[in-house]
Amino acid sequence: GQQNTGIMTSHASLEVTQPGNLGSLEWKAIDPTVHKVKVRFASVNFRNVMRASGRLKEADTSLGLEFSGVEMSSNRRVFGVAKRSLSTHCTPMYSFPIPDDLTDEEAATIPIPYLTVYFALFEKARL
Repeated sequence: GQQNTGIMTSHASLEVTQPGNLGSLEWKAIDPTVHKVKVRFASVNFRNVMRASGRLKEADTSLGLEFSGVEMSSNRRVFGVAKRSLSTHCTPMYSFPIPDDLTDEEAATIPIPYLTVYFALFEKARL
């Protein structure tokens, strides 16, 4: 049988080690102290699927773009956009407070659909 070569850590980021081979998804250890947010939920979006399945020819093999979590410095609930958000911790490019009437799960699904619609309407259609 195969030997488990997985890492033993509670701080990790999911990456594709061989694009096109979904069996190559691998958790890689990260240092949580260099990140600003402890991730609670992260969404898998179309770009993640395209990257993992080898449809995108990019050097970056990280996964994740949108997340919700807790800002470690303030303990504030936030959601936003961050590379490598399919991780235990991330550093956002953008983050916003989660409204009290949204769950963390709901908040993690908002950024990319919203930005996609905004881009389509205002950048492409010039409305």
